[in-house]
Amino acid sequence: MKDRFPLFAALGVGAIVVQDALSRQGSAQAAVTFLLAVLAVGLLLLPGPERTGPAPVKVPLPLLLFVVFSAVRLVMVPSQQGLQNWLVWFLFPAGIALVARRTSDGTPPRVYRWWLPTTLFAASVYGVLVLTHEAGYAGTLYAARGMGWILVIALSFIVGAQLWKRAPFHWPVWFCTLVIGATLTRTAGFLALLCATGLAVLNRRGRLTLMRFTGLLVVMGFVGYYAVTRVSVIRDRFTVGDQAFQLGGTGLNTSGRTELWSATWHAIPEHPWIGHGPGQAQYFIEQRFVTIAHPHNEYLRLLYDTGWLGAILWVLGVLLLLRGCWRRMRQATTPVRRGTHLAGVLGIVVFLLGNITDNLTVGVGFVLIAATVVGLSMGLPEAAADTDGSDEPSEHRLPYTASGRWASAG
Repeated sequence: MKDRFPLFAALGVGAIVVQDALSRQGSAQAAVTFLLAVLAVGLLLLPGPERTGPAPVKVPLPLLLFVVFSAVRLVMVPSQQGLQNWLVWFLFPAGIALVARRTSDGTPPRVYRWWLPTTLFAASVYGVLVLTHEAGYAGTLYAARGMGWILVIALSFIVGAQLWKRAPFHWPVWFCTLVIGATLTRTAGFLALLCATGLAVLNRRGRLTLMRFTGLLVVMGFVGYYAVTRVSVIRDRFTVGDQAFQLGGTGLNTSGRTELWSATWHAIPEHPWIGHGPGQAQYFIEQRFVTIAHPHNEYLRLLYDTGWLGAILWVLGVLLLLRGCWRRMRQATTPVRRGTHLAGVLGIVVFLLGNITDNLTVGVGFVLIAATVVGLSMGLPEAAADTDGSDEPSEHRLPYTASGRWASAG
């Protein structure tokens, strides 16, 4: 297949620059999300490009069932916020499929040529804002939390690309990590250090390097510990505040999250299996806490909105994505493929862990970037790793043409 630059990968690159600015522009985010969903549906209905070799990996069935189930719940309990959330939930697997179906071996380097400078540009702009104002700056252009999460998801691809396009001393990784730390977004900062350990997961031949990985993990752990205990502005983010969580006699600041989590958790048993309906968690939090709009834990949001059934489907689907990226990384035969699959692993790990404290599943920018990273991995299966059950040698098979159905195209 001709090397392409998937449209939804281009949208992922654009999201790095736009960040979460749309969420501060009234109804702009809702309108953009709706248009993107319409665009995704149109592209999914079109036939995909012809390609030789194995077809793109399919989107896991539990993730598709989650989208269908949450749509049924939205019809049963309609709301404007529920529609907004559901459209973003839909865009995650749809974006993955649309990127995967137009990905070939030359696609990741093409995307990376735009991804890296775009990420460095956004990080540099925020770095200047920090230098001219203060750490954790949140102004009209870029907000600290949005910048931290956008950069850490984008960092997963930059770390993976170091396997085929190494920069001297991996400086883009350390620069982005430094800027993420300057946002004072605690979970994003921790995950940036975790992403950086991906530099030592594989060697150039694709073998796991346990000793190197362990060594870098220890170093990153020491850096994080030093920052939390010795850098006053970072230490205060952890210790000054509600101190609702105690660790070794030290009170840790949760920024009021424990109250949000407790209130949401105790309301889940009202509709434990099928939930209250998409968007209802946000209405619940707004009514109870007035100035806060999210539960700041996406697993609690899923449980409240879609019940145990919906939450299990979503988590299982994402874990299957993670397993697939890991297997393809272990089976990859070229540095480009290994780096692309490693990026997929890191991107999903960031998405899974980040959802513990923040609102990633309903942020359209976060979803577009994560879908790009995962979609690039799913578009590059190894011939021996993803067969269709045919006994005919792969070189004698007819070119595969995507049918346009997103489960097949993913």
